[in-house]
This record gives sequence, C-alpha cells and structure tokens, in this order.
Amino acid sequence: MAACTSTPRGKPIAALAPEINAARSSAVGPLIPGDILALRFPRSTEWTQERVLVREDGRASFLGLGDLAVVGRSVADVRRDLAIGYEALGILEAQQLTVSLTQAAVRTFSVLGEVKAPGSYPVSPTGVGLLEGLALAGGFTRDTALLGHALLVRWVPDDGNLRAWRVDLRPQRFDESPTVLLQAHDVLYVPAKPVVHVNDWIDRYIRRNLPFPFIPI
Repeated sequence: MAACTSTPRGKPIAALAPEINAARSSAVGPLIPGDILALRFPRSTEWTQERVLVREDGRASFLGLGDLAVVGRSVADVRRDLAIGYEALGILEAQQLTVSLTQAAVRTFSVLGEVKAPGSYPVSPTGVGLLEGLALAGGFTRDTALLGHALLVRWVPDDGNLRAWRVDLRPQRFDESPTVLLQAHDVLYVPAKPVVHVNDWIDRYIRRNLPFPFIPI
C-alpha cells in the first residue's frame, strides 16, 4: 500500500491538490450493488440479456451460468469470465460477447470522525470539492476536531491499491488553491487525535469496516 508520509501535521490543500487530483480516475470504477449490465451476442440473440441487476449480495444472474459474484470487479473482468463460461457451454461466438454498464448506481464518498453528520454522500457528475464534502457532513466539531491532521484515503484503480494523504484543513490554511476533487469511495477522516500509524489505521478502520469488496483484506 502506498501510504502518506510520517509528517505529523498535514500539508495545505494548495500543496496537495495537484497530486490528489492526478490520482483521480474518470472511470466509474468497480461494480457495486444497483448497477445494471447488458449482455449482447452478435447472432445468438436468445442469450442476450438487456437488464442484469447487480444485487445487494454482490452477485448477478446470467442465462446458462447462474449466479456469479461481480461486485468489486470491472466490467472488462466480468466480460472475460462470462466469455470463458459461455465458450464452455459451446456458444461459438462467446468471444464476441459485449458487456456494458447501462445504468450506474449512485457512487458515494464518506466523511468520518469529528464532524456533525458523519456518513456517506453522493458524488455528483461534476465532482465534489473536499471542502464541499466536509460541509455536506455538517462541518467539523469545533471542540474535538483536529483539523490539521485530517486524512484523505482513496482507492486508485490504476494502482489497484489505496493511497492516503494527510491534509491540513485548518481554515487559516485555506487560500485560492485549486480545489481537491473527491471521487467515489473516497474517505475523508477528521480525527480527534493524530493518526500515527496510517497503514494500521487503514487496515483496521477502512478495509475492515467500510464496504470496499474490491480491496483484498
């Protein structure tokens, strides 16, 4: 896992914005419950499925193959596995199968810790700024929030791993810097005390407690 540095206090948004935004993915990301897939064969239309729902149990039902686990996998990965399965059934054109995400479920980011309304919030198509995300959670709890030691944790599909940054959210550090844009599955954590061992904290509170089925534990 690529962890942030051991700097006791976070860096100001102005210094981190380019790096964090560069790690932002424009892809929808791994499949989640509520996504709807379409399967199409060029000639064997009897095997075509126009509406395959990814269920809450993480599985989806496919003609001839039954229920398969798809949550946390990319559309390309699912298509590859389906092609192998259909080829084994003797469907000669299985390798010409197309799989597409026709309707995406709402993706969310989380704001946790010393905020007034911790929880998950939808990511809009135009993106959500880091400070806007903090505001959606009601802002910080003034008496307990350690704003200079906030953490932003992100799943980076290209790396296949999590990254974390220490961010200084103290109001006096705000300026005209570029906006840090949040994306699906981001976690913004405002602690009551500094997180010393970031990797251990991520393993204990992120990997094991948040619904990231695509991250191996």
